Amino acid sequence: MPASSSSAARQTKPVNADATDFILPDEIPMDRGHTLDQLTSRFRGVRDGLAELVKNAKDQYSRLGVADRDTRQVIVIADTINHRLGVLDFAGARASDFEGWTTWSSRTAGRKEMSDDIEAGHGNGGKAFMVRGAVEFAYLESCFEGRRTRMGFKNERPSDLYKPGFGREKGVTLKDVAEPNARPFLDRYLAQMGANFRQLPPHAQAAFEKRQGFTGVLLSGVADWDGHRKNKVRRLTEEFIPELLASHGQASLSVETCDVWVIVDGKTIAGPIAPVALPPYPGFEEPIEYPIPDLLVDPDTGDAVDMVAGMPGERYLRLHTSAKQLQLSDETKGRNVIRLWNQRNNVANWPLHSLGVLMTSVSFIYGELRCPALVGDHLAGAERVHLSDTPLVRALNEWTREKVAALAEDLHKAMGAENKPRDREQAKSVLNSIRNLMRRYLDPDSSGETDDGDRDGGAAGDLQGKKKQRKPTYYGTRVDEIQIEPGRDKIVLAQGTAVPLRFRCLEHQEDGTTKAVKTDELVLRSLPSGLVTADNDFRLTAGAAGETQFWLETQDGQIASNHVACEIVETNDVSVVVPSEVLLQGQRLALTITFSTPNGPRDDFLIDGSIDEPGMGLIGRHGRFTAGYNEGQATVRIRFGAAPHNSRATVIQIGADRVPPTENEGGRGSDIPEILLCGDTAPGMEDFPPEQRTLPGGEEYTTIIEDPLFPNVVWINTQSKESMRVRRARGGSSGVSGIASKNFVHFIALKCFDVLKRLHVRQALHGRTITEFEFIQLATIAEIECADFIDASWEISDELLSRSEAFSGQGE
Repeated sequence: MPASSSSAARQTKPVNADATDFILPDEIPMDRGHTLDQLTSRFRGVRDGLAELVKNAKDQYSRLGVADRDTRQVIVIADTINHRLGVLDFAGARASDFEGWTTWSSRTAGRKEMSDDIEAGHGNGGKAFMVRGAVEFAYLESCFEGRRTRMGFKNERPSDLYKPGFGREKGVTLKDVAEPNARPFLDRYLAQMGANFRQLPPHAQAAFEKRQGFTGVLLSGVADWDGHRKNKVRRLTEEFIPELLASHGQASLSVETCDVWVIVDGKTIAGPIAPVALPPYPGFEEPIEYPIPDLLVDPDTGDAVDMVAGMPGERYLRLHTSAKQLQLSDETKGRNVIRLWNQRNNVANWPLHSLGVLMTSVSFIYGELRCPALVGDHLAGAERVHLSDTPLVRALNEWTREKVAALAEDLHKAMGAENKPRDREQAKSVLNSIRNLMRRYLDPDSSGETDDGDRDGGAAGDLQGKKKQRKPTYYGTRVDEIQIEPGRDKIVLAQGTAVPLRFRCLEHQEDGTTKAVKTDELVLRSLPSGLVTADNDFRLTAGAAGETQFWLETQDGQIASNHVACEIVETNDVSVVVPSEVLLQGQRLALTITFSTPNGPRDDFLIDGSIDEPGMGLIGRHGRFTAGYNEGQATVRIRFGAAPHNSRATVIQIGADRVPPTENEGGRGSDIPEILLCGDTAPGMEDFPPEQRTLPGGEEYTTIIEDPLFPNVVWINTQSKESMRVRRARGGSSGVSGIASKNFVHFIALKCFDVLKRLHVRQALHGRTITEFEFIQLATIAEIECADFIDASWEISDELLSRSEAFSGQGE
């Protein structure tokens, strides 16, 4: 009977029902310890771990609404005798503050009523250091408002790692225990660190007396100091910790808004710490200061807004430039912001990328804004340290965006002026010729080309081979057809956002084939008009909500593309769901991005997205994210409107491990990549915004850059330290030679020789793993077999430069 009933039940189900019917476990199966090892690897050392603890102390002051700098005291305490390290503050923590702290990768840890002053992410950094950075134990203890809590980790046994537990004393669990007097427990904490209350700076003592509370973190058995003698540990500590706190990006906001001190073995050796000054960009050495006008315009209403509001004091925006891109390093990316202050306190921070200025040059800018009127209703949240959406705040934000955009444009022009357009075209022509020359020195099977007379078939090599010669790409000059948004007849955009438009132009041949045509002399049309516009980079911007059709035409209107429908939707927010686990470098995934609209949530929009940190990842217009090949955090920013504040930023953690290479990937390594100058556009990147299609270069990079985010491109960085040294050697009256000078072009040829040797070695490897000695042998063979490439490339470059100079002379 049971068997026949089961059979009958199966017959009534849809045919494919069993394909989606599974018995699922209650929890995700995983090796938790291994996963957490990957997740926490970057916080093993004092360099990153200590900065996280200092940042957490600053965040807690912000959550509790403690804005007065005199009270915001943070003390780093080191005991080099017992190898202990701690961070002490006087904000205090309630039992509820410990709740999110117990969960690894908590999405809510530290984010309750988040402000611009609170930098907590997934709640991993501080406690990761407490596990990975202490070989014995670590704990966090707080006495505040008459209650005491202690929570920590025991790290001596691997089986105990990552398990947070409440402390116990005399059988009492230290979780929200009544303790009316905090001083004895502060004294006990300091004694465990080899210090006492009298050794604290006077401002710190006063802060405790005022708040009658403290929070102390203690790590026992600091892993970085394990095995070192006491004198060396003390020397490293006294020299390293103050410098670390002054320069680390994760500590930058803390040292700007709190008094941060360092005590080593009971003696104050530094403080208050001040941020390390950033060298300015050449030509922009002096900060630019803009007085804030008495009246500014609210961009939402057009009404004039009183910026004085009866509050006396200085009002200004001061912008600085940096010689280095601030977003390239964890040490500096925390500085790439505008700090907002009222008369006395830091009340908000605007990341430069959040202002909606879509130029790479904003990564070279930082600043501060003083406006005494930023008080009262303009501050929001229980902690009153971030800004409300008021007319004054909107007007100030828009005015700041305009000033930042102007400076970014000037920086962009200065960077472009470093290489004259004619010099750039000459250098590109030389690179293209040198790239073609490389094919002579590589196996035709790998490089994709053969000589017409290549006779490698048959056992004796006396028959014609069957290798197919790679045909070079030839471009047309006449536009006969324009195709836009292939495969789509409709797109959906959020009002005020902008996405790259996909299109191609073709020239029809007599034999029925086509040639691609490179041109930017096209015009966007739409009906009804005005709902969408396009800039010089063919970035399509959505205007007012509604529906329209758009197409591209040649300037004479003779050739028009297909028409594509466009729905523009009003949105008021966007949510981005990212994985809580650490991504592999190079990993690709589609983010879940949902827009809030008056008619409910929608997820069918093309995405206006960006990554704050150059090199940490890419995001295309379909919301697909590619992790960069660096360990750290990628800040994904998604826009949902035109206003500078209409964006949401989400952090994705990228670990130390890489995606394994695909099968046979090593064998393709000798194929000739594109060789481009930094700042040029990489091919095949049409789905990405223009600023993500290139590498800007700069002294932070090497001369030869192979970035896996651009898998078929080798970049030549004309602004590297090595390049600039060569250019300055014969710079003439200007001090720096052009990139098309004979001296520098010969240098580029030498760099291409280095690229050729790499390709030659990869070709020989075919993806095999070899020893160091074998690699040296292959590199030696490559240099010998390719040696005459140098003379050949110099001859080619000299000939091309001579032709160019002769042509230029005729034109004059």
